[in-house]
Amino acid sequence: ARRNSNLAGMRILCSSAAPMLTVLDIAESNMPEEPLHLLAHAITHRMLKLDLSGCSHVTDDLMAVIAPRIPHITYLNLNGCFQVTSKTTLQLARHCTKLQELYLARITENQEAALLEMIHAMPYISKLDISGNIYAKDYVMAEIASKLPQLNTLNVSATKITDKGLRLICEHLPSL
Repeated sequence: ARRNSNLAGMRILCSSAAPMLTVLDIAESNMPEEPLHLLAHAITHRMLKLDLSGCSHVTDDLMAVIAPRIPHITYLNLNGCFQVTSKTTLQLARHCTKLQELYLARITENQEAALLEMIHAMPYISKLDISGNIYAKDYVMAEIASKLPQLNTLNVSATKITDKGLRLICEHLPSL
């Protein structure tokens, strides 16, 4: 009975408030998959900031619903969404080109090609977190250095970046 009342409450929220939201922070909420999908279908182009960090039920399928609905988003935090992969990164690159802050920490299956497409498609990024990504290597750093000159915050801890990649970043991104 409690589960049904929670879903009923989410349906009410999604039908009335969610379409008007510009900021949504449900970080660490452990919201189950079904309410997340209800919310995903209710989000509109008005959304500017979305924090789903630590939500264990966020998946590529969910992000495939959300990404096309949020073309004007400037802030997105998916840190620790372990079920998210390169598929989501590619969706973001196709639909969310106005992003200024993007947090993808501990998304370990985020392949180099997806990272490169994201870098090329999102020229306004000033804050980027790709820490814990084993596909973030020196070549990715070279692309970040050449394509994101306004970058002022970058987290690349626990990646495969060497001194060479860090040197490129330091030489080409003085705002860091």
